[in-house]
Amino acid sequence: MDKRKRQKDHFNKIAETYFKTRRGKRQRLLHALLYKELFHRVSLNKEKIRVLEPMCGFGEGKEIAERFFKQKIEYEGFDYSEEIVGCAKKLDPQVKIYVQDVTTYQSKEKWDMILIIGGLHHVPDYAGGVLENCCSMLEDDGILVNVEPTYNNFIYKIACEYIYKKNSVFDEDTERRFSLRELNELYKRSGLKITRQLYPGLLAYLFWYNPDVFPGLNKGKLSTVKKVFAIDKKLMYGIVGRKCSVATFTVLKKEQKRE
Repeated sequence: MDKRKRQKDHFNKIAETYFKTRRGKRQRLLHALLYKELFHRVSLNKEKIRVLEPMCGFGEGKEIAERFFKQKIEYEGFDYSEEIVGCAKKLDPQVKIYVQDVTTYQSKEKWDMILIIGGLHHVPDYAGGVLENCCSMLEDDGILVNVEPTYNNFIYKIACEYIYKKNSVFDEDTERRFSLRELNELYKRSGLKITRQLYPGLLAYLFWYNPDVFPGLNKGKLSTVKKVFAIDKKLMYGIVGRKCSVATFTVLKKEQKRE
């Protein structure tokens, strides 16, 4: 079976699980804290921001853009899972989200912001082409925001591979994590320049970001989420964060062509 079709079938099967587990109060609070940190001093000098979210899931990118940018947001998103798109429509029947495959998507339109949230590891064989295509669709002063599970040491690599094999949320035959070095090299080859990168996949991320992966850790008050995140915040920019994080959050721009 084609890997893309297998991934689509896999997501159609687990869509309801994602829908039920990934929108809890702890998850929403943690996401707000993470993106507030990511977008610190990031701005777009536009009256209106056109946002595209490939592999959009439930349309989180729309919420993020509207929360952290003051301008009017014109949003469009797509996902290859019909079930995921159906769940997104339940949350907001008016949202412009439709079924489309990121590996074959083509558009002549230009966007001010493109968000890919936890998407590339689902299509690792096509990730370079996806990034190149996204780069071509960015306005010259636009930004690409990519959130990606990663690893940056051998122990984490082995641990993540084991989790992918044992947890039904993942499909080990079609998806895999990127090393931080590999991911950053993909950016470079795709014509993208890192302008901001942080490594927040630490304690709070492990406890609350993916509750269907570690359901036993999804406990505690909202005040506890804030306290643990405050500890992570002190580490996510330095060597500890870089080496120990299981996720990387990046803001990128097009490389400027030399005359």
